[in-house]
Amino acid sequence: AEILEAYSGPKQEAMGSPSETAAEQHMPIEINTIPDEPLEEISPARPYPGMTDEEFTAKKAEADFYAQQGLMDEAAGIYESIISAFPDNKEIAAKLASLKSADKQEDDGRTEASDAGPAADTAADDDLQALFAEFEAPKEKKIDYEAHYVAGLEFKRKGHLDEAIKQLQTAVKDPDKFQRNTTMLALCYTEKKSYPLAIAEFTKVLDTMTPEDSTYLHVKYELANAHMNNQQVNRALELYYEIHELNPEFKDVSAKMASIKRPAEQPEARENTQKQKKDRVSYI
Repeated sequence: AEILEAYSGPKQEAMGSPSETAAEQHMPIEINTIPDEPLEEISPARPYPGMTDEEFTAKKAEADFYAQQGLMDEAAGIYESIISAFPDNKEIAAKLASLKSADKQEDDGRTEASDAGPAADTAADDDLQALFAEFEAPKEKKIDYEAHYVAGLEFKRKGHLDEAIKQLQTAVKDPDKFQRNTTMLALCYTEKKSYPLAIAEFTKVLDTMTPEDSTYLHVKYELANAHMNNQQVNRALELYYEIHELNPEFKDVSAKMASIKRPAEQPEARENTQKQKKDRVSYI
């Protein structure tokens, strides 16, 4: 029994009375609460987490550079990526719209050129052909007629008549100095004793002149001399008479006319003399 008491005594003390136990069981339990301290402010999530401000600035600068260099497609692609992250950015939207408008105009221009088709190509081909024809056409070299005339005079002075004639044959093509140059060519033919050629050239000159021209009588005189040297006496005499009528004192026209008449009379006089000799009868 002592053992039981000893056992039960302490046990009851340890457990306490039923009322205390019940009271303990019914005691309210205090709930741990968070102390009333200021909470750390949590920043709201970025609406466009795909691009930072630094990335935005870098991409915008890159797109602007491409646009300035005329690389429209590259610039438009970067602007579109920026707009996808910042749809409310009016500046980027305006730049993108401007690029698309320019691109559309270029496409329209290509379409119009394509619609022109063969007509535009034909016009371009015609222009090219005209250009090639201009290159292929031989360009006429400007001839220095005066240089040929001077060279002809120099050759004539030195007695190189063939070379002089060659130079003067080019010089006579000068329309402004035809009379002068052709007269010199005719004189070269006369000096070379090519009288028919000299007559032809003097005649060309005379056909372009009138008696009022200062050199008219000079050219006609040389033409008459060429006929005389070519044994065309009658034609030479006609020309001398024409000169004498215009100017009796011109050079030696009177003397030439007289020299031509005397030989013409002498054969007739000789013929009469011979006839008289035949008619005489010798009585010796």
